This record gives sequence, structure tokens and C-alpha cells, in this order.
Amino acid sequence: SSAIVSFCSNHSKREGKQLLKKYFGKASGTMKHDVELYGEPEYKESREIVITRPQLEHNYVWLCYPGTPVGAPGEAAEDMLLSIFGQGMDSRLFTEVREKKGLCYGISAFNIGHRDCGATLITSSTREENVENMLALVEEEIQKIKTELVTEEELERARNKYRASSYAITERSSSLARTELTRRFFNLSSQEELEAEANKVTVEDIRMVAQRMFDDTKKLVLICKEGEVEDVD
Repeated sequence: SSAIVSFCSNHSKREGKQLLKKYFGKASGTMKHDVELYGEPEYKESREIVITRPQLEHNYVWLCYPGTPVGAPGEAAEDMLLSIFGQGMDSRLFTEVREKKGLCYGISAFNIGHRDCGATLITSSTREENVENMLALVEEEIQKIKTELVTEEELERARNKYRASSYAITERSSSLARTELTRRFFNLSSQEELEAEANKVTVEDIRMVAQRMFDDTKKLVLICKEGEVEDVD
């Protein structure tokens, strides 16, 4: 069968190979990537969807933009952009929307990458009377990071967080095995290669990624609030 087995333990390389051969047979050294892909993804034009569900205490607001597939070029720059913009208590979204204005309970930004497509998400929850002002402030921060350079301090902080997340992978055998399995299956860059890429990222790279990532013509705004259940077209 066509499969990759990730084996992480304190066995020697020779012992590991013997165990793998015993339970899985002799390795061919090749892997057939014969999964059918859907090709170039098609994203709909910008729109807003409101759905209602009973007994919701808060309004849940999600913004979605076209993302990048797993392993796409520029992965390190994208990760650092999202770190600066919406990951952690020192991110711009948390500082401006949550801390300074108190317009939401929590807010974050992240990318979901698949084999041939992806999605960049901004998620938050707030009171209904804050939704409009919160969305306006998020849009203001998006336009700011698309047009103005981030600071060198922000970039270095993001680079350090990127390194720390890479090191954390090696602290647990399960994380190491899962990461190596994914890397081999999708033919991704190694952690060393990604770190080298991260060291080369500039503030101009961050702005260019933001301009591409936050496409205003293909933005989905989803608001889920309290009410009777309604079907969504």
C-alpha cells in the first residue's frame, strides 16, 4: 500500500527500521500522491451573512478572506503577519479592539491551509450593540497593515514567536512525529528551511503579504446572533 509511517522514539535508527519492517513490510522509498485535487479555488464576491440561533448570549463575528494552500511559498512571512496582526495579547487586533476600545471579548486571526486552497479567518465575539463599531475598527486595522510598514520591533517579536513555536514541536514525540509526517506527505520545507526563510522576512514583505491576503473583493462577513433558526442561502 502507499503510505508514510512516522516513527518517533528512543530507539536507534537501525532498531526503528527493524520494527517498521516487521509491522509494515519493506519500504519502497516512494510515495504516490494520487489524491485528486480540485484545481484553482473559486472564491465568491464579498458578502455578509447573518444567521440566528436560539439562546445565544453573544454575537459571534467571523471574517473570512482567501487563504493559501499548505506549503505555499512565503509561509513564514504569512505566519509572522498573522502573529503581528491577530495572535496573542500583544497583537494589533487584541490591543486596539479588545484592550483600548473594549469592543469584543476576544479576537484572533489565523490561516487554515488545505492541499489546494486556504482561508484566512478573523474570529471574535461581542455584544450586538458593538458589532458595527468593531467591524469598522477591524477594517481600519486591515487597511493600516496593508498600507503602512510594521515596525522592526513588531517584526522581531513575531520572528521570535515563530522560532519558539518551531522549538515547541521538538518537546513532544507526538508533535515531532505528526509534523514530520505532514512534511514528508506534502513535500514541505523542513523546520530549518522555514527558520532560514523567517530570518529573511522584511517589513516590506509583511505589507505585500497583507495586500494579497486581505482581498476586499472576496471578503465574507458572518454574524451569528440570538434568534429563531433561519435557513441560510
